[in-house]
Amino acid sequence: MFFRRALAPSKALRRTLPIPVSSPHIRFFAAHKHIHPELDEKLHRLQEQVWKASVHDNAPVPPLLRAYNAVRDELQDLSASSRRSILPSTRDSFQADFKDALRLVALSRLDDQEASILKIMVDELTSFGLIEPSEAHSIVLRALAEANKPKVMYQWLTRAISEATTEQWSIYLDLIVLERQSKGTFYQALDAMEEACCPPTLELCTNLLRKVFALSDGAPAIALWAVTAIRSRARPFDTTFREFLLTESAKHFSPHDVAALSAAYPAEHPADDLTDPLVKHANDIADAWRLYGRGAGAGVCQERLHQGFKPTPEALTIILKDKFNIEDVLFWQAQLGVKAEPVVWAQLLSTEAERSKDDPFAALAVFYRAQDAGVDLSFTVADVVLRIMCTADHGTIAPSEELTRSAYGVYLDVYNWYCRDLKEGQSPPRDVCLVPPGQETVAATSVFDTLNRVLTLAPATWPLALRQLKHVRRLRLPLDGPAFIDWVTRLIRTAPNAFQAREVYIIARTFGQSALDGPGCAAVLHALLLVRGGGNALPLWREYLFVLERMRQDGAVLPEDVHVELLDCLAAVGSSLPRRLNTEDAVAVQASLAYALDAVRTSMGTSAGGARPSAASRHALLRALVAARCHDAAVRTWHQMLVVGDADVDSVAAILPACLSANAARGVVARAQCDGIVLDLPAWNAFLRTLVRLNAVSDARKHLVEYMGKNEDAVQPDDESATIVLSGVFERSGLLAALKEARQIIDAWPSFEAVAKDLLLESAHSDVRAAMNDGLLAAMDKADTIVEAWPALEGDALSVRQECAIADLRAVMEEGGLPAAMDRANAIAKAWPALKPGVLDFLRTGGRRPIATATKHQEEAHVEDAAHLTSSVVLEG
Repeated sequence: MFFRRALAPSKALRRTLPIPVSSPHIRFFAAHKHIHPELDEKLHRLQEQVWKASVHDNAPVPPLLRAYNAVRDELQDLSASSRRSILPSTRDSFQADFKDALRLVALSRLDDQEASILKIMVDELTSFGLIEPSEAHSIVLRALAEANKPKVMYQWLTRAISEATTEQWSIYLDLIVLERQSKGTFYQALDAMEEACCPPTLELCTNLLRKVFALSDGAPAIALWAVTAIRSRARPFDTTFREFLLTESAKHFSPHDVAALSAAYPAEHPADDLTDPLVKHANDIADAWRLYGRGAGAGVCQERLHQGFKPTPEALTIILKDKFNIEDVLFWQAQLGVKAEPVVWAQLLSTEAERSKDDPFAALAVFYRAQDAGVDLSFTVADVVLRIMCTADHGTIAPSEELTRSAYGVYLDVYNWYCRDLKEGQSPPRDVCLVPPGQETVAATSVFDTLNRVLTLAPATWPLALRQLKHVRRLRLPLDGPAFIDWVTRLIRTAPNAFQAREVYIIARTFGQSALDGPGCAAVLHALLLVRGGGNALPLWREYLFVLERMRQDGAVLPEDVHVELLDCLAAVGSSLPRRLNTEDAVAVQASLAYALDAVRTSMGTSAGGARPSAASRHALLRALVAARCHDAAVRTWHQMLVVGDADVDSVAAILPACLSANAARGVVARAQCDGIVLDLPAWNAFLRTLVRLNAVSDARKHLVEYMGKNEDAVQPDDESATIVLSGVFERSGLLAALKEARQIIDAWPSFEAVAKDLLLESAHSDVRAAMNDGLLAAMDKADTIVEAWPALEGDALSVRQECAIADLRAVMEEGGLPAAMDRANAIAKAWPALKPGVLDFLRTGGRRPIATATKHQEEAHVEDAAHLTSSVVLEG
């Protein structure tokens, strides 16, 4: 159990705080929906499957794999230019989902043949640039370790990875040691590391031993053969490692085991191979205490004090080892006159939390009791308390506000203790960190990360998270770049309003350029676009441009297409506008969009160094202007792109919806062709769609029939092309005109017959059925007119004629009985001979249909009458 928590600390948080389907990633990628709707839909499905598999144990993997394969196929089908434009945003917005998908597949129960799926996924994700190769392999290894698959891990390290790193091998070694695998397996791994030119190091052994020492029941045998194996491979001798080995092992193992470890890693010089007197005295006291009680232990302690024993916090840790309670800590602190190390209280808190799993406040009680005992506050102890209180592993989705505020109170006590010598508003010197380096700094970073996650979950506690960011600056805490960026972006994403989102960046800016590098600036800008609320219909474009300008002033290295994401979000808002701006709200949103796009265009023209906007930025601006109905500005932008050479076939497809007349659309296509731009199928379809929209339907049909596939471009129309033209004719001129156009289109392109029938046949049938309101003769005339317009529908029209004839006969039978229906049937059979078989079948059954009020006797009478009367129809027919 400890092993799984050690290797996957975020698993508990993921299980209890699942990513919602409508996460910020999905809201961001909605900006690209009008460009790649199929990819957008499939990414939604992948994220949904990842979420489902994350919150359910043993979730089936095939649905997740199908969703992933669909996204992969869609990316592979994109053209090279489209892939270059879409992959950066896909990577930034959905990278966590791709990583989770890879991890969940690795966690599943795959056999040896199916394990090759993992290798294929890694190769595909890395080839697309969605995940770095080293990170992808590490994700797989950690997941395999969590699933306890040492055999698959070894095969992965030796076969799938060309050059495995020491960190990746350490994941495998941790599994071997902590799951108590065989000694031979451990030696085999070390031999494989040497063969791969990646020999084990003492740092690797140190990290491994820390995990062994942390095992609840201790593992001196494992520690012994680990040290013995690495001693012969890790050279030269390291005095620091030997001191660590003896000191830490004395805190957890018996003197006999410590002596064995000392012999396994002997001193470099025999004169130094002496047992540390402090360790020896501490072990003597611990043995007397364990064997004979506190009184005997205290007596031995006094005896050793008279012999010159000088107690230290390390000696107290050795005496306590790993089995003690709070009374033992307080007793031995009084006997030795020293305070226990933070690691002692951390272990005590972990033990108390394990004992009181259903009460998250139990660890808090131990923390405050330690304070009452005069223990110096530390982030090491607070880290354990906060992880216990904030992992929400107590049957709730997220910690309650009461629990969150209590956790913040623990952190605030530690923060105030470190700032106790500073006056209000005062900060320490620039190069002075108030937190001691080493373990305490690492624990402080973990505390800030834990609280940042839970405080930003609710608007009521969000201001506390912002205050915490200011505390980091005051403590002069050494920053972990990725962790700091994660804190800042999470604060921005969850900000209640635009003003507070801007304030987060202003505070982060004071940390300096080392904290906000190029990738960090890009992450901040991306986070600003994910802020919603406060009645904002538009993304925070003012804040985006404000922050962007400050980043330029600070000399940040920003990508040349830094405006693209903002423009795509504005374009998404424009695409959501109603077709007709007939409400005050729609008009106001469109006006705001136009104003925002004008400001963005100004910002693009004032880039650092006077560089002109990139082609990607111009394309994004063009798409946004068209979506926002800024038609004149869109046309001007497109002509500017022609002048500077940024216009391409995609820009032609983008500008055509902005044309307000058919002549303007023809002019755009002619100008593009004069500049050497060859129209592809999407551009042709956009042209046809524009002509149809502008009531130039005959012109659209002419291009479809006479030009497409027959000009120098050799671009043949597809089903969508035919659908665009036929739908336009049907909506504007009615069914008969659409049928005539379909006839001409099919004469030129016979392959479109099925498309035309799918589109128009149901409407034709509906028109015939509607004509039945004026009688059967009107319905038959309507069917004849349809067949005359498109003779190919003769066979399909017969079925609807038959349907109308039967409906007419049934109405006559219900009104005048079977004899009247008999006369009507004779007339129908003479007028339309092709309908005779259906009429006879109807009469032979007596016109039966499932009517709830009909009795069995009545049905039999109808059939008996029909048997006599039908014979006359046959003779007359």
